[in-house]
Order: sequence, then structure tokens, then C-alpha cells
Amino acid sequence: MDPDFIIVAAFAIIVDALDVIFELLGFLIIPKLFGVIFDVATAGIIGAWIYWKTGKMIKPTENRKNASKRLFRSMLKRVGLTFLGELIWILGIVPFWTITVILTLRKK
Repeated sequence: MDPDFIIVAAFAIIVDALDVIFELLGFLIIPKLFGVIFDVATAGIIGAWIYWKTGKMIKPTENRKNASKRLFRSMLKRVGLTFLGELIWILGIVPFWTITVILTLRKK
């Protein structure tokens, strides 16, 4: 268990808990809008962590430029799908951010 994983996982759990509250109040426009803004910030934070964490796995012999592009596309796909899941009303109750963080660690 890496310290950075514990910090990011705790952050993801808190964000998912707040997302549940925003989703339950989703019939009101303001909480849903607040939740979307919150998810955009979360996507940036967790996306940066995923890129950093998976970037440590590049082999010294591997072409760094191609590997960085591949890692960036992989991170964008993972964070983008998670963000889309969070945007869908009621489906946003699923702890997508926590699942994404755990799957990133499993990939390592």
C-alpha cells in the first residue's frame, strides 16, 4: 500500500460520498450543477495521479515519447468514462472514482 494510493483512495471515497448526496438532491438544479463542477475538479486530480502512477511503469528501454502518449490516452479514456458515468443521473450513485483508483492500482 503506497501512501499516495491511500491519500487518493480516501479522496475518491469522500468525493463518491458527496456525489451520492448531490445525486439524491439531483432533482434540484443547483446540487447537480455543483456536483458536475466537483467532478470536473476530481477528474483533473485523479487523472493527474493516474498519469503519474502509470508513468512510473515505463521501462527504461521503451521509447518514452510513444509510451507517454499511450499512457495519456489510456488515462483520458479511463477518467473520461468515469466522468461520463458520474454525469448520468442516478448512475452517479455508483462509486466510480473509487473503482477507478482501485483499478489503477491493480493494473500496476
